[in-house]
Amino acid sequence: MTVPVQIPFSASTANGVTTAFPYAFKITDADDLEVTVDGVVVTTGFTVTGVGEELGGTVVFSVAPANGKKIVRALKPVLRREIDYQQFGDWTAEIVNNDFDRIWLAIQYLQQNDVRALKLPVDTTTDQVLSSDAAARATKGVRFDESGNLSISETDPDAYAGSVEDAIAAAATATAAAISAAESAASLDTSTLMQKSANLSDVANAATARSNLGLTIGTNVQAFDADTAKTDVKQTFTAQQTPMIGSLTDGATVNWNGDTDGQVVDITIAGNRTMAAPTNIVAKTLYLLRVTQDGTGSRTLTWNAAYKFGGSGAPTLTTTASKTDWLSFVGGASNTLEYLGIRKNAV
Repeated sequence: MTVPVQIPFSASTANGVTTAFPYAFKITDADDLEVTVDGVVVTTGFTVTGVGEELGGTVVFSVAPANGKKIVRALKPVLRREIDYQQFGDWTAEIVNNDFDRIWLAIQYLQQNDVRALKLPVDTTTDQVLSSDAAARATKGVRFDESGNLSISETDPDAYAGSVEDAIAAAATATAAAISAAESAASLDTSTLMQKSANLSDVANAATARSNLGLTIGTNVQAFDADTAKTDVKQTFTAQQTPMIGSLTDGATVNWNGDTDGQVVDITIAGNRTMAAPTNIVAKTLYLLRVTQDGTGSRTLTWNAAYKFGGSGAPTLTTTASKTDWLSFVGGASNTLEYLGIRKNAV
């Protein structure tokens, strides 16, 4: 069998049910397949099918990996020669082909790592990594392995000669600088705040204290008002308190929204109308409706079931042209209005 052009790794996300995960590349030995679960190499708990097949095979777990786990199948052949050809020994096509296959698989494995490696600027004259760039020297030889982890290339002699040390030193310097900058900023803010606090402790004048803190009444500070009412304290009002007032829009169907129309509303009806179910009604809250006949009169209202009139039923409106009735309600449960009474021909 030949070795096709292939991408020597496959990745999937487990769903907690699936146990079989295919790989679409050739291997010549089950040990040439590295299996990782969330980046951790596993060597037991599964079997491998398709060894020697050009289209690959399947990794079958005995227990389905947990939902969300990243399952990676990657070609990782052992990089050593295992067959020693003997003079006058057997020279079978199967043995030779298998040996050559392993060489090409190793080349694909190395090529895949090279494709995923960090790339550095190269001097086109000398074909060497540019050494005038300290950052390039510091990262020379650093690679990502097939699991996404950083590693050092053993084929790069400069990787250990000083590049790694330079990289570590540079990283440490940058980290220290960042920490120092953060500490300086925090120190500045803290000292500024402490200074402002000290200014307050030494100032008896409220206006000067506000100035020291950069505060201005009406801009970023609300002025003190002794008449400000609190919702959880009994109040004695010395001026009128008016509920939200509004008007309903006349039409074949009339809507009453407590939040936008108000608690005390009026409407002049120019035809027989239907009151739709009210909305945004607050329980145990008083609502008043002022209904005026137009210049023709004899207009009627039909009420949605959300208006509760009890045993007495809905009232009959005054039918005289331009006359007004007042109807009173109290908010009930689930956006209902419970009828209290009517003041007919009030105006």
